[in-house]
Amino acid sequence: MIGALNKPTGKATSLLDSVRHMDAVDGLPTRYRLQVRAGLLDETLKLVNYSAVTHLIIAEAVTWFFWSSASHVYLVGLLAVIAVTIGATIHTHWLYRPACAEAVSEKGVSRSYRVAGLLALVLGLAWATMPIVLFVRRQHT
Repeated sequence: MIGALNKPTGKATSLLDSVRHMDAVDGLPTRYRLQVRAGLLDETLKLVNYSAVTHLIIAEAVTWFFWSSASHVYLVGLLAVIAVTIGATIHTHWLYRPACAEAVSEKGVSRSYRVAGLLALVLGLAWATMPIVLFVRRQHT
């Protein structure tokens, strides 16, 4: 839904603002929102290690499969970006997991969502380069 449809104030907002403020818990009473968001974050944090291992295995497999046909610089760069991002993800997991388990605050949950979103964005951008670099045929002139 676009901003004017979301807000009864009549002020039109951009699509980006509408997406930025979308939340799965909007329909819940205020007292449950923090609890639900913290629960979703907790479930995400439980899967961090599995996701990290999966990303690393796939990045190594891509490097191995395309080593003979693609640029070695690109493959090593892709593997390095993914490995560093996964390292940062695991490090932030170790930092925030105990803090999230002990005390839940709106500020802490929002900050954790932003950090998780940033790390997911970096991984997504790294993986998004793969089809462009590996599968686009170059014109030989």
